[in-house]
Amino acid sequence: KKIDWSPPSLPGDCLAGFHYFYWFKPAVDVFIQTGEKRYRDFLIDILTQYCFELPRHPRWNSELKAKAFNGLAVAAKWPVFLSAYLALIQSGEVPARLIEGLLKMFLGFARALDNQWPRFIPSNNAFCVGTCTLLHIARAFPEFRESGPWDRKAIGFMAKLARTGFYADGGNRERVWGYGSCICKA
Repeated sequence: KKIDWSPPSLPGDCLAGFHYFYWFKPAVDVFIQTGEKRYRDFLIDILTQYCFELPRHPRWNSELKAKAFNGLAVAAKWPVFLSAYLALIQSGEVPARLIEGLLKMFLGFARALDNQWPRFIPSNNAFCVGTCTLLHIARAFPEFRESGPWDRKAIGFMAKLARTGFYADGGNRERVWGYGSCICKA
C-alpha cells in the first residue's frame, strides 16, 4: 500500500531505473483504454504518494532528490506522468490536491532540467532528452512563468545539438542514434 521510494536493498542503478517510472506506464495505458475506476484509483494512489510522500522520505536530501530530478529520470517520467495527468483530468474525478501536486512536480521537473544544463555536453543523451523534455513542458504549460524562456532556450539548444552533436557521417557523437532521435520528435 505504501511505497518505499528508496528501499535499502535496491542497488543504486536499479533505484534510478525505478524512478524512471516505466513500470507505471502499463497501468496508465490500461486506464486510458478502459477508464476503469480501479485503474484510476491506482494512478491517483501512486501519483499522490510520489508527489507528497517522496519529498518527506528520510533519504530525500541524501539521494532521492537527485534520482527523482536528474535529467534522464525527468525525461523518462515526463511522458508517463503527462499521460496520467491528461487521462485523469479527462476523467473528471481527480482530487484537486493531486492536480496541484502534479503541476508542482512538472514545474520542478523543468526547473531541475534548466539548472542541470551547464553540466551537460551538447551531444550526450541527457542533454538531448532533457532539451526535448524542457521544450515539451514549456509548451504544455505556457502558464508557468518560466515557460517562454525555457522554450527559447530549448530551441537554441536543439539548434546547437544539430550543429555540434553529430559527426560528418550523421552519427551522434555518442555513436548511439537513439540518443539523437529525440530531435526528430520535437
